[in-house]
Amino acid sequence: MGAESAQDIVRTKGLEIFRLIGAETPALFDRGWWAGRMMERVMREPSLKVPLFRFVDVLPALNDSRQIARHAREYFTDGTSPLPWIVSILPSTYLVKKGVTRVSRTFIAGETPRSALKNLRRLWDEGKPFTVDILGEAVVSEAEADRYRDLYLRLVDTLKVPRERYEFQMLYGMGEPIKRALMKMGFRVREYAPIGELLPGMAYLVRRLLENSSNEGFLQRAFLGHASPEDLLAEPERYVEAPYEREVAGSVPFSNEPAADFAIRETRTAFRNALTEAGNRMSESYPAVIDGKEYRQGEPIVSVDPARPREVVGTVSGITRELADHAVQAARAAQG
Repeated sequence: MGAESAQDIVRTKGLEIFRLIGAETPALFDRGWWAGRMMERVMREPSLKVPLFRFVDVLPALNDSRQIARHAREYFTDGTSPLPWIVSILPSTYLVKKGVTRVSRTFIAGETPRSALKNLRRLWDEGKPFTVDILGEAVVSEAEADRYRDLYLRLVDTLKVPRERYEFQMLYGMGEPIKRALMKMGFRVREYAPIGELLPGMAYLVRRLLENSSNEGFLQRAFLGHASPEDLLAEPERYVEAPYEREVAGSVPFSNEPAADFAIRETRTAFRNALTEAGNRMSESYPAVIDGKEYRQGEPIVSVDPARPREVVGTVSGITRELADHAVQAARAAQG
């Protein structure tokens, strides 16, 4: 008999796995409780996935039954969802969030480090090593960064991780002196070591080099800029926005657009209306404006939708060499 093919090996191992599974069903698909029946319907009705995911995505921001019912009607009774009956089973904020919370426990070990201990011990007793992570650690402010730092410290303390089990994960070829120093301090160092073709892999290497050698980067300042350890370990300086020296007449200082809460129906409606208004203005023609005056003398510049090259977004009038010189002079004059 010849050697087994890869497909034969896959089939043999697959049949063994299914034999060991037997009649057991993953909790997520267990029809003995409502979430299992819901997932079965979702898997069979692809058009239900998007409204269901949208509904669950905004659920944390909904605080009362009226808001939940309003969103349920909007998502599930628009004529495209095959599950309009879901609206009738959303009687209260408590019941809906309780149901979603029950599903979440299938995928999340616990809300806090202490509440996760029972499930983590169960995994260990079953002979399953595990990796613990805290959800939502993407931060956009110092306050959030401090909160997640404290959460991780609390997690390590709760799990009673001994010092010898700490490890620092670092990139292969990066920061070798730092790795050796950590090992001398008794810490374990785990290196991420990529394997692959060298020349195509240069794109990966360049990204890593740029990340680790930026002008303000720790490695660059420590080993090329020769900054002192005291300076490197000092508290970060707070960013202070430079004041405007002067404001151009009719302009306002730049500020970021505040985040839009799409859980609010009025916000979604305004966004749709803005898209419709922008769509109605497609293919319009716009002049060149120099020093407050309109010019339509140059060759037109046609802008198209990259996703639909045949669709013209708008046409802008080009300018002549003389108008370009005029524009530069006007800009210099405006600068004073």
